[in-house]
Order: sequence, then C-alpha cells, then structure tokens
Amino acid sequence: MIYDFRNRMATHQPVLWAVAHAANGPIAEFGCGNGSTPLLHEIAGELGVRLVTLDNNPDWLNRYRPSLESPLHEFRLVDDWALELSRPDWDEGWALVFVDQDPFEARALTVERFRESADYVVVHDDDYFAEHGLFGVAIRPLLGPHDPGERDFGDTFASWREFFPPEPWPFRQTGPPTLLGSNRHDVTSIAIDYERHLPLWWKLGRHARGLIPQRLRMRLANLAGWARS
Repeated sequence: MIYDFRNRMATHQPVLWAVAHAANGPIAEFGCGNGSTPLLHEIAGELGVRLVTLDNNPDWLNRYRPSLESPLHEFRLVDDWALELSRPDWDEGWALVFVDQDPFEARALTVERFRESADYVVVHDDDYFAEHGLFGVAIRPLLGPHDPGERDFGDTFASWREFFPPEPWPFRQTGPPTLLGSNRHDVTSIAIDYERHLPLWWKLGRHARGLIPQRLRMRLANLAGWARS
C-alpha cells in the first residue's frame, strides 16, 4: 500500500492497513470513500474476509459498487443510521469497524453500537467528538502540528491510541487525526507505521529537508497545497 499522504480524507490509511491485517476478520466500513473503500476491498480480498460498506449517499456507493461488489464485499444504502444500527446482524462478531460517515452524530452512534462488541474500532476526525461533547474529553485544544493538543477517550475505550499524519499535514488545522480503540484487546500491540507506506521519493526528501532553508520549504509546501489553511 502507498499512503495517499496529500489527501486529508485518507490520513487513516496506515491505521486501517495495520489493524485490518492484525484483526483478520469481518470488516464493516461506515462511510464510503476514496481513501478507505478500495483499500479495504483489497485487504478483504487478500485475507478472504467479509466486508460491508455502508453510506447514506447513493452517489458514493455507485462510485464503487459496479467495480468492487462481490460475494465478499457488500454495499448497503442507509436511509436512517439509527434504524440500520438496530439490525440484529450487527450483533455478530466484527473484527474491525471503520467509522467515517456523515453526519458526525451518526459516527458517535456507530461507536456506541460497536465499542463493546467489535474487536477494533477506527474513527476518523476523532478530534471533533471530544470538542463537541459526543464522546471523549478535550483536555487541550488542537492548534496545529506545532501543538496537537490532548484528548482522552478512556470513557469509551479501555485501550486507545490517536494517530496524526506526518508533517506537513494535508489539513493544516487538524491533520486530521485517527482514533484506534478497543474494549477487547490492547491496541498498543499493533504497530502503526506511517512512514512505511510513504513513497520512496518522499522519504528521501524528508531526510534531506534539513538542507533546505525553512522559508523555501514553506514556499514549496504552499505551492504543492500541503500548507493550505
């Protein structure tokens, strides 16, 4: 996998890759997207596990359903997230639940539904939930790569970790971060390595960045769109 590090919607990719391989079981994807659906489809096919992709936007589902739907990969249109989450088939054991749908309130409902039953839950844009009182506690605000703040998700998960993309962040204000949580396993046992999935030219450039004056680095980042506000 090559991490799409310039895409603010894909900062969860290295986390998903590592957790899906460690969990090695059925996957539920709440929210279809360019950064997750093709990746999870590839992993599910590699591992031979079931994958269900859900969204309330038919346009997103139709973007991938024609080419990716298979006996292992189901696509499901959702009219009402609360009604969907009440279905008894969600009581089955899920190894990984990825939470990234709209609206954010539906993500909070999904986390509550699976936090005890799923082996692992991965939540994108996790800073929003603590800041808006949906779950977790915001201890210090997230101000940018110079100060990522501090959040505590111990009210939701016995074991959890928060991950930020490598700098320069694709979304300058927040990253955005990704939360990995579990009430069944120790999440620190899973190695999450963003740099492993970066293209070689980026790694070489990062090691050589000390040779380039900071002012020039920022100009180049702005030109590339990495430091947009």
